[in-house]
Amino acid sequence: MHLGRRLGPALTIALAIVTVASWTARADVPAPVVTVALGNLSVQQYHPPVGTPGENTAEEPSIGSDHATDTNMYLSGLHTFSVKFDDTVKPAKDTWKDVSYRPTATTSLDPILFTDRTFNRTFVSQLAGACSFFAFTDNDGGSWTPGQGCGVPSGADHQSVGAGPYNPAGIPPQSTAFGDAVFYCSQSVVTAFCARSDTGGASFATGVPVYSFLQCGGLHGHIRVSQPVVAVPGGPPASGGGLDMLPNQNCDKQADPTAPAGTATFPYQAVVTSNDNGTTWKVQTIPDSHATLRSDPSVDADQGGKVYFGYEDSVTQSPGGTQIGGKAKIATATVGAGGVLNWAPSVDIGYPVGVQNVQFPEVIAGGPGRAAYSFLGSTTPGNPEDVNFKGHWDLYLAITTDGGQHWTVTDTTPTDPVERGCTYLSGSIGTCPKSKRNLLDFMDITVDEDGHAIVGYADGCTGACATGDGSQCTSDVVGSPQVCNTGTAASTARYASIARVQCGPSLYAEYDSQYACPPAGGQIAEAPWVPGLTLGGGAVLIASTVVRRRRHSPLQR
Repeated sequence: MHLGRRLGPALTIALAIVTVASWTARADVPAPVVTVALGNLSVQQYHPPVGTPGENTAEEPSIGSDHATDTNMYLSGLHTFSVKFDDTVKPAKDTWKDVSYRPTATTSLDPILFTDRTFNRTFVSQLAGACSFFAFTDNDGGSWTPGQGCGVPSGADHQSVGAGPYNPAGIPPQSTAFGDAVFYCSQSVVTAFCARSDTGGASFATGVPVYSFLQCGGLHGHIRVSQPVVAVPGGPPASGGGLDMLPNQNCDKQADPTAPAGTATFPYQAVVTSNDNGTTWKVQTIPDSHATLRSDPSVDADQGGKVYFGYEDSVTQSPGGTQIGGKAKIATATVGAGGVLNWAPSVDIGYPVGVQNVQFPEVIAGGPGRAAYSFLGSTTPGNPEDVNFKGHWDLYLAITTDGGQHWTVTDTTPTDPVERGCTYLSGSIGTCPKSKRNLLDFMDITVDEDGHAIVGYADGCTGACATGDGSQCTSDVVGSPQVCNTGTAASTARYASIARVQCGPSLYAEYDSQYACPPAGGQIAEAPWVPGLTLGGGAVLIASTVVRRRRHSPLQR
């Protein structure tokens, strides 16, 4: 993608309709889909002003939203930004402000940011071994308060911070200085620890192991806590929420410990849950999932009690063989007694747009039945960690308004790829050079007070990589994929970027009319409407464009 481009036009058209006969629970067969009208979704791309310190350090970006002030918080390496959008103009105008706090802006092994959507407190954690430099703000970075940084014990890698309501089924805290429970989770190779704070992040209790080396691999995604459930017709009764959810890409150990090298030793993906405020934890696998060696899964729950699990479902050369690709799957579940998750069959979100490989799946949920799922996708098959991989990667966004029965899917960057060529993720199942370790382990997604789905990601293809006819750096030119990996036109940037839904379905139903897109043909100048596809019916609409956590060097400043 181009460094100087603030808002890039994107236009897609329908090319063909293919009938799909029936639904099936098999993981390798896509769910049926139906078409939707042109103009159902518009997504705008935003970046810091060119030359802003921290603009090119977003290899592991985080994003959150303060629902009280309608301010978004974005973490790019050591730089914390507040980002405001002015919706009185179309497209909305963005304003970026560096609000970094010196103790969390000096050095880091892993950066993470999280904003509590109920009390609007933003937490920043910069990993420093077995603990982290940690602080929080209640005024969008106007002032900061340092926190303990971890529970003891804790892991030394890939920390996550999350917060949400206490579960009424668990033992309530003796006292709390903050309305929500705050969690700090981190992995320790053969396990992971989660510690709870009842002081809003000022201090943490003892870290609790959430699974053993016989249940899951150590690496996990970002912890989320389910929202209070609002009673809706046909849904579960109102409740206080508070199901703590930690996603994991490798769980339920195989009986055969001599599995071939390069394969997952745990065959499934899972959500590790606590129904008692983090005291005890349970591994709940997605039964039709396949473990991956690359991207962390993501999980969230809407206000109707539906759980959404977005993940890279691995594709192997043969059953139990080496992973060579991944599908953009999502599974939904209802929550039963004791926090038991009852899973529906997974859906291949990328199928109607031809996605053959996926990275960095991220899920966020809003009101009852409403959720968004974003990921980087490539329509090129094969091992994306092979140096000769000839694909490019776009940012996709899918939205459901009926609890996952239908999904609207949009390529938000159809003319300006986020990345070209191979990607260096696991570092053990391909020949992609370390120069391509620009996009590390995850991106992020949030929802603002009006229900805009907002994706925080890193743009890896800028400048000469994105300009011209593509001959300077194109993995689509047979015989020259290495051009994307080194040199002045290489796809090696990590440019701080935001994709924000400008019009289309809100993640809160009451704002649908406020952000409805104009009818087809009613485009507004400088705000092109990007059509999408919907999963969940009887036909496929194919669209086309017209125009690990493997330790990296500490960030220092």
